[in-house]
Amino acid sequence: MPETRYARSGNVSIAYQVMGDGPIDLIMVPGLLSHIEFFHELPGYTDFLRRLAAFARVITFDKRGQGLSDRVAGSPTLDERMDDLDAVMRTLEISRAALFGYSNWADYTLFDQMAKKDPRSVGAPTMAGMILEVQGKRDQAKGRYEQALQINPDAAVAANNLAYIYAEQGGNLDVALQLAQTAKRALPDLAEVSDTLGFVYLKKDLVSLAIPPLEASAKKDPQNWIYQYHLGLAYSKAGEKAKAKQALERALAINASFPGAEDARKTLAGL
Repeated sequence: MPETRYARSGNVSIAYQVMGDGPIDLIMVPGLLSHIEFFHELPGYTDFLRRLAAFARVITFDKRGQGLSDRVAGSPTLDERMDDLDAVMRTLEISRAALFGYSNWADYTLFDQMAKKDPRSVGAPTMAGMILEVQGKRDQAKGRYEQALQINPDAAVAANNLAYIYAEQGGNLDVALQLAQTAKRALPDLAEVSDTLGFVYLKKDLVSLAIPPLEASAKKDPQNWIYQYHLGLAYSKAGEKAKAKQALERALAINASFPGAEDARKTLAGL
């Protein structure tokens, strides 16, 4: 279990832990309940954090009034919770971070408020964009990622996610490529980033450039259907029918009803 440390938020001590030393800071924003030490006793929790820590420095903390943080009277306000988050970031000398919200923090409007409070924050609009994407609001998500990149053109997570949206929606593929390359420079070993770069190359019909990053993604996470699907499409365009068949069949075996499954079946039928 990671060491528990404390940050000062006004007169309140906020308990936090750090796992990993990756190139980006990922802060887990607590939801309705939090206890950073007890949560490690829950099945799968520590393994989940370790997977995240493979590419990031993962920070967890207890909100005021819960877990190992100081007790307070009443429920903390949104401003107090944002102050607690800011206290942890200042203690760890974090100028920007990706935020992972859940439970009552899985609401993009909360991160919009954080962005208004700190207009220099890259993490807040990025997290709002990620929540909007999960909710299927791609156009709104795109706007939040663009906002983050206006603040910092090297914001890797926002660049990666925006590049993927541009490629999937048929946007400006030259801009998508620039964004994907920005993300790749910052996060060279992340499978999701390699997949995005390969997908953009595929959309630009640069198949020979698409295959290496797509192969890297599929090798790193062979049970991810989207990586197998993209790789299968690239192999098909390159005329490598046997490899295309293997990748597409694997994608369908992992998830028979994924978005694009019908396209995968049509491609298989034409091999």
